[in-house]
Amino acid sequence: MKKLPQEKRQNIMVGTIVGLILISFYLVFTHFDQVVHVLSEILGIFAPFLYGLLLALCMLPLSRLLEEKLTSRLPLKSRTQRKMAVVLTLLIFISIIALLLLLLIPELIRSASSISAYISTATDIFNKAVIDYPLLADLMTWLIEFTDDLVNFIIDYSTDYLPSLVSNSIAVVSTIINIFLGFFLTFFYLLDRERFGLQIKKIVYATLPKNAADELVNITAIAARMFDSYITGKLLDALLVGIATFIGCSLLQLDYAAMIAVIVGTTNIIPYFGPIFGSIPCGILLFLVDPMQCVTFVIMILVIQQIDGNVIEPIILGKVADLQPFWILFAILVFGGMFGFLGMFLGVPLFATIFAVVREVVHQRLEAKGLHPKA
Repeated sequence: MKKLPQEKRQNIMVGTIVGLILISFYLVFTHFDQVVHVLSEILGIFAPFLYGLLLALCMLPLSRLLEEKLTSRLPLKSRTQRKMAVVLTLLIFISIIALLLLLLIPELIRSASSISAYISTATDIFNKAVIDYPLLADLMTWLIEFTDDLVNFIIDYSTDYLPSLVSNSIAVVSTIINIFLGFFLTFFYLLDRERFGLQIKKIVYATLPKNAADELVNITAIAARMFDSYITGKLLDALLVGIATFIGCSLLQLDYAAMIAVIVGTTNIIPYFGPIFGSIPCGILLFLVDPMQCVTFVIMILVIQQIDGNVIEPIILGKVADLQPFWILFAILVFGGMFGFLGMFLGVPLFATIFAVVREVVHQRLEAKGLHPKA
């Protein structure tokens, strides 16, 4: 039997792959609910491993630093040095979480116990404003009616959807358990990370042709560099923003400085939207305490975010993501819609990896045609 020319075989292969991709997209869109359900079930099964992997990615820079600068200098076997570095990393992580809880819990209790007094103060302010400015009376009447309607709606909704609320509570408990299990898996990820990588690499080369395996290993290396640099940089940036917020709140004598710093610093790991998500509840809380504190806080956050966005973040992250603002927003919205907070955090490096691979393939194709792209 006559063998087909190589170019024709390549065209048939490309056509087959494109056809399979189109069929897959068609099946996904026509059976979207079923696909989402299956993916949710699969993710639920592997949730502890995914949480453990995420925690390992977050702790890897510190573990690597401790191993290089501290435990490697001890007269011990390399395996024991690695174990000591991992254990120290986990202990530091637990200590940080405990410290944050010690800072947060008292302020949460204090804010909860004072909320009625804050609402009463806010009501007095509004009542005084209505007396001083009669034109606000209609607005206040509308706000009161709207609030009553909103409260009634929430009560009705909670009553009608109590089973779903219970299931959501169960889901929250399940997530906490999965994170707890993932924390233990983190130890093994950090301890045997090279061995896991080598095992996966062996499987790839054993099951795929060498060229395809080389490409997949190259893509994995790009993703590893992207995630490592991005997560390390974002966590450091969030820590600096949290510290700056705490110092600013303390100097300006704003209430709940520690709690606000933790909220603002934590949400700052989400590009663009994170500062907004963190600042709104903090601003509302300070407004209930004292409207002038709210104004001061907003001005302070704007200054900190300007310094962070124009000075701190470019120095720390550099061109890790190397994405235009449009694509960063695209990644946040798409992956955030699919996977929530975790997707908003990891969506940027994931999309940056995809973007880098696609750009490399496009450049190779253009150069093969005698074209030399500049960007």
